[in-house]
Amino acid sequence: MDTKRLQELAGIILNEVSETDMKKLRRIVILAIFSSDIPAQLKKDLNAGASGAPDSGVRKVTKVFLDQVLKDEETLNASPEYQELKQDPEFQKLSQTIVSILNRDNKAGLLDMSNIAFTTSNISKPFSYSVLLYHAVETEASKLLSYLQTKYKDDFRKVLSKMLPSQSRPAVRPTRENLDELSNEEEFNFSKDLDDTVERLDSQIGTNLAFKNYVFPTGYPEDRVKKIIRSENSKDKLEAFYYIISVNTKLKDISGIKNITDINNINDILAFVVKHVPPEDIKFYVEEFIPKEKSDKAQAYEKSFSAMRLRFTVGIGWLPGGSNTMKIIDAINRKNDMIK
Repeated sequence: MDTKRLQELAGIILNEVSETDMKKLRRIVILAIFSSDIPAQLKKDLNAGASGAPDSGVRKVTKVFLDQVLKDEETLNASPEYQELKQDPEFQKLSQTIVSILNRDNKAGLLDMSNIAFTTSNISKPFSYSVLLYHAVETEASKLLSYLQTKYKDDFRKVLSKMLPSQSRPAVRPTRENLDELSNEEEFNFSKDLDDTVERLDSQIGTNLAFKNYVFPTGYPEDRVKKIIRSENSKDKLEAFYYIISVNTKLKDISGIKNITDINNINDILAFVVKHVPPEDIKFYVEEFIPKEKSDKAQAYEKSFSAMRLRFTVGIGWLPGGSNTMKIIDAINRKNDMIK
């Protein structure tokens, strides 16, 4: 695959925080603040904004943020892993640094999210309360992420998912009238926006990539699998994953796919199936991307597709590999006449 050409087409800036890291970092900030009284301050201000703001749009936005905070609070209170982590002296120290900065910046109204809500007409990218807080503590959040990765080693993603599932209250687009939760550009390649099917991309740019021959076994029709993907029930996802793998030869023959246990990767693969992603691209994801996803090359490749999706407003809801990458690039090139 021509990563350099992909980067040129997308116009990416390589030294920015990767989309994958942002997904982790905003959740790291949530872990830090729920060891303090910041959530109480957030709830107080958001409750006031959701019920008393004179502008109906502001009330809607603050209600979305309030729901996010309440859901995260409920999830962490029920997590024994998080209760144990809060007793870790190093976690306490690093979290306190984050909390101190946020409290200091609150003198300018940082924690009053209803203030942010008044500016949403100028905001096009989806976001959440945790993303807003992250931008005030970028360096400190990175230090806490590094510590937790060292503490939990290979179990980091599993432990983080147990404490705070990535599906829990993702970013929202406040300018949307219905203010629904979105699977957005922040996590484009792990997108759960199941309307971004390959057929949709084909119709946008003139490719012919969609694979419509996946088998959905008895008890797991496609609509039910979509509901399972959007749920937070790991057991249901595991069961659906193994059933679907067992009845689809092209998936069953992918090396290592039966040994995948990470619930995020399993959710991604289920999403790829219902989006009708070509089996060869799922093979690329399992055999080539997942083993190297933390490498600079893999992150640059992932970031390129995210930037290209944003720049050309195309529904690339997965990470294609090899020849399909070039087909997409060439189709966008022809359609937009961007590369001479």
